[in-house]
Amino acid sequence: MKRSVKKRFTEKAVLLLAALQLMLLTACGEAESIENDEGMPSMTVKPSVDYIETEPVTTRTVTTTEPPETTPDRTGTELATTYTDENGNIYGIEPELPTVVSDEESSDTLSETTETTVDLSDFPTIDLSDYYGNTDPANTYTTKEIPETVYETSSENSVTTVSETVTSSETETVSSETETEAEEEEEEEEITAWDSIEKTNARRIEARNAEIPSKYTNKNQIMHTVSYDSLTENQKYCYDVIVDAMLNYERFVEFPLTQKITFDDLFAAYQCVYTDEVRLYYIDVLMEYITDSSTEYVTYMRLSYTYSESKFTKMQQELDKKVDEILSKITPDMSDYDIVKYFHDTIISNCEYTLTGTNVTSIYGALVEEKAQCQGYTRAFSYLCSLCGIETDIVLGIASEEHMWNMVKLDGDWYHIDLTWDDPDKPDFPDSVRYDYFCLSTERMEELRTIEGNNHELPEAVSDEYEYFIKHDYVAESYEDAKDIIISQAYEISKTKASTIQFRCADEGVFEEVYAALFSEDSVDNALVILDEANEFVENPFDTSSVSHNSNVNTLVIKLFLTYE
Repeated sequence: MKRSVKKRFTEKAVLLLAALQLMLLTACGEAESIENDEGMPSMTVKPSVDYIETEPVTTRTVTTTEPPETTPDRTGTELATTYTDENGNIYGIEPELPTVVSDEESSDTLSETTETTVDLSDFPTIDLSDYYGNTDPANTYTTKEIPETVYETSSENSVTTVSETVTSSETETVSSETETEAEEEEEEEEITAWDSIEKTNARRIEARNAEIPSKYTNKNQIMHTVSYDSLTENQKYCYDVIVDAMLNYERFVEFPLTQKITFDDLFAAYQCVYTDEVRLYYIDVLMEYITDSSTEYVTYMRLSYTYSESKFTKMQQELDKKVDEILSKITPDMSDYDIVKYFHDTIISNCEYTLTGTNVTSIYGALVEEKAQCQGYTRAFSYLCSLCGIETDIVLGIASEEHMWNMVKLDGDWYHIDLTWDDPDKPDFPDSVRYDYFCLSTERMEELRTIEGNNHELPEAVSDEYEYFIKHDYVAESYEDAKDIIISQAYEISKTKASTIQFRCADEGVFEEVYAALFSEDSVDNALVILDEANEFVENPFDTSSVSHNSNVNTLVIKLFLTYE
């Protein structure tokens, strides 16, 4: 019997990380060093005896050291081997395609093969070293070869023939019936195979769309990212099938031809999976897939991971333990705002900003190893929020250099929140946490950032209700406001011997007025005088012989760092 054999070939594509179109995100540094308010100058008081004003001795001398104008090196990267130009064209090295079997109808045997290759002459030469400095390659794990499974998808290609040696009509009839039965049996097997795939994928999609209650709040866990809504139905199908398989560390997924999955569908879906599915910290950028040659629809995808299954299992156990430890401190009376602030403070307090390490861009690096770049901070925050039913989004943009941060939804409104730039240098005041970038509106964030490179339309943040300084009434409209805020915060933080007083000025004019009054030798009511006044009623008095401070002219935030007697 003459058989029609469909051509099959395997293609490999390396994922272009739209989420990391920055050539894969050099992580951004800490706000105060970049925005020129790094050095926490120290005011030093030299009092006379009993503070009696006599000539020529003055009561106090305040020495202010200006912050150094240095920008630390904040470069880091992930792996990528493709490049997109300004017009959206994707370039990169694709592997040579393997041999393809011919299915010419004139032959009953497979006697010839056709070799298909990709002509790379039209691709530009790209020196990737320009984009990927200081690369920290992850451990890689090579999966098994894709099984050579080929599905016949159409009975139209099957041809029934009769042997030349047959002469009687009776024999011909028997032969024809045998061939027909064989074809019907093949068709049934084919239908059964695709039906099985469709049922498996339907189960995967159902699992991804299930409502799973959070163990920590009265909400359901967040199962899909914001970028998911920007996908087409076919792309969502791919996304759900792939994510469910990867959550279970499976090696491959199959797509029925009836679903008509194109390469563009697969690419768009996996791009979102790699960027925004933060729980899948162990997946590779590599996409390997098989297409049906007659339709060019994707039928098979091999899933690649950066760790062996045994190592992943161990890492996941460590991660689950750490996450349970963090989330166990959530109490029923905490609002979503309280939970978000708790996650913000916990990650910042425990995590060290660093460029060194294999896992610095993942939730594992930020939460377990407690070392991360901006990607790690961002993904860890999203992961914790998703488990509590709080919706977040991941944002790409420029903050002196390529950067990643979050958006979070609170009581129906979206806000920007940047943990990386709220993480201060910790050597002198390890308990200090900034709130310069906590719950900002899009309008305010665009004054501090360039938002670009995102693969979906971001939510619009129009409210400033939950901006930290507004919510807690720490915005100074004048110097008198600033003084009242300092005394009020001093009273509160002295109870726990916390180190940091911080507030925002209403505008640049107020900022200049307040800064000059607080940190000037000539000021009769400077920061040290104010703290002396506060010391009269605080629970734990401060050391007012000196006080460190810094300020940020861009965010208009001023901070005082206190020590105790």
